Amino acid sequence: HREYYVKWRHQDLNFRALEREWRRIDNKRHAVDEKSKQVTLIAELCALISGFQTMMFYETELPDLEQHRFPDALLCVWGVSCVSVACLYILCMVLAGFINFSILQVSAHEGTLSRPQHHTHDPSVPPPDTYTLDGSNPEGSMQGVDQFMHFWHARFDHKFCSLVRAFSLGIP
Repeated sequence: HREYYVKWRHQDLNFRALEREWRRIDNKRHAVDEKSKQVTLIAELCALISGFQTMMFYETELPDLEQHRFPDALLCVWGVSCVSVACLYILCMVLAGFINFSILQVSAHEGTLSRPQHHTHDPSVPPPDTYTLDGSNPEGSMQGVDQFMHFWHARFDHKFCSLVRAFSLGIP
């Protein structure tokens, strides 16, 4: 009877360890999904506003210049502002797409990720914000939320902040 209990307890401990591993991977997936949705939302809004700006610029009929006289500088400023807002949002959309692609590419595989130690005297060692995969799992990337958040802060936090600032520039 004691043998079955020990065997059952060993299986139970193994299963609990697997459950903790699954939970850690699931939490990482939720964190990745949250950041990916934030970047995707900005990309979709940029595409939408850029499309509306382009259509507004194309479809707006100017009043008859005989009846209303607009200064040339005002028309030039209006045209430049419409085109620059559309270009800014297209660039924001492309940048958001690249960020989203990089996030999903790095976090697509579950696995272990080892960060190299940065030594200033050895130029062959990459800086701490770059990640290398260890030999035991060559296609894996990161397992936990802490590894993903460290990766996010090292690589994309400043880019995401710049993206949000650029997005807010075009909104009057």
